Amino acid sequence: MRTLTKLSLIAAATLTTATAFADLTDVHPSAYPTSMTWTYGVSSDGLTSVGFSNIASGANAFKIVGSTLTTLSPLAGHSNAIAFAASANGSLVVGFSIDGSSYNQAVSWNGTTATALDSTASFLFSEATSISSTGATIVGWGFSGTTFREEAFYHRAGSINNFSIQFSTYASKALGVSADGNTIVGSVADNYSTPSTASGFVYVVGGTSTIVDAGLAIPAFNTAGLIFTQLTAISGNGAIAIGYASSSLNPGDEQAFKYNVSGATYTALGSLSGGGWSIARAINSDGSVIVGQSDNQAFKYQDGTLTGLGFLTGGTVSNATGVSADGSIIVGHSNLTGGATHAFV
Repeated sequence: MRTLTKLSLIAAATLTTATAFADLTDVHPSAYPTSMTWTYGVSSDGLTSVGFSNIASGANAFKIVGSTLTTLSPLAGHSNAIAFAASANGSLVVGFSIDGSSYNQAVSWNGTTATALDSTASFLFSEATSISSTGATIVGWGFSGTTFREEAFYHRAGSINNFSIQFSTYASKALGVSADGNTIVGSVADNYSTPSTASGFVYVVGGTSTIVDAGLAIPAFNTAGLIFTQLTAISGNGAIAIGYASSSLNPGDEQAFKYNVSGATYTALGSLSGGGWSIARAINSDGSVIVGQSDNQAFKYQDGTLTGLGFLTGGTVSNATGVSADGSIIVGHSNLTGGATHAFV
């Protein structure tokens, strides 16, 4: 849980409702009620959720279709894996596999078998974070053994394309991609261990990048000292990017916003309490539905209104992490009576 800070400064920027409703379906395998499942993404058709579980101990990547959980195998010789995103029909899943030295290696799963994306060992370790509609473009980041910093990449036709040169000597991470694979969003920082600055970016493949700084553009954010901006996702049509601003990388005072790419305009989403924190995590195809977490509760933002989604039975913490292309299906995870965390739809 996060400590709420700088509330009075942000409250003036919020137009929200804290109304919550219990409409979450627990899709965790019923045979393992005390185990955990965390969902991190969903296919555009809303049918395939992906994430990781501890059902067989460790971190096991999974996909859930309906009520059926399928474990996705790590690379040979690895014991753990985590899945982050799926293609439109759920046939291709991306994330990372974890080796014996606890180094992550970006992978994709076609079926249940993992394939390493960094086939030429460009990076010491890497993560795949998002995928285009057809699966032709996968984005993520890797840690370079030459520059010793994180470097954003997109993967196409079996090859890693490192576009970190767009950001000079700064570290960068790609975290989201449009449905057609041509617009990529993420964050850029002087470093990710003890950073003094961080901004979002929008990069058009084969073109240039645009820096996104909500801390400067939104007056209430500026007043509150929210100088770090991170973009987490972009709508399928590439028109709306989302993310959050904060006073550091892990502060407890995050504030969600959306960014209109063509107009370079910013909108603060507010928080459920009207003075708390919020993080935007996923967005649907046309940008009309945004989901995330505020004040420890999953939310949906639509038509200018922030709505709490509630919790699984007995829960006190929930998080919405994915939304279908049409905005009708939201996925995430919530704790519940007894303390376990389960995936929900």
